[in-house]
Amino acid sequence: MKFQRFIFLIICITENNTCPVDGIKYVFGCGYDKKNLFYKESGELAFNIFNTNNSDSLRVIYIGKNNTNSKDEYTKYILNGNIDELFDFSEVKYSL
Repeated sequence: MKFQRFIFLIICITENNTCPVDGIKYVFGCGYDKKNLFYKESGELAFNIFNTNNSDSLRVIYIGKNNTNSKDEYTKYILNGNIDELFDFSEVKYSL
């Protein structure tokens, strides 16, 4: 049986430079040094992810609200919250 190797080159344009970028680096294998992670400041906690093998793209924006002063309560909110209340998912509105 022959196995075919698929190489997916993911490019991410992050709109912030905070801790969640480390998650993007880990999950998608992106990095500034690999030239597939770029920073474009917008003030939003948003990531634009592109698959260069096809025209697929995904924009992920954190829309959750911090309604507490407690770090523990906010952590519980993020870990147990409804994904649709925490994030907005859409296609990226521009191309590479």
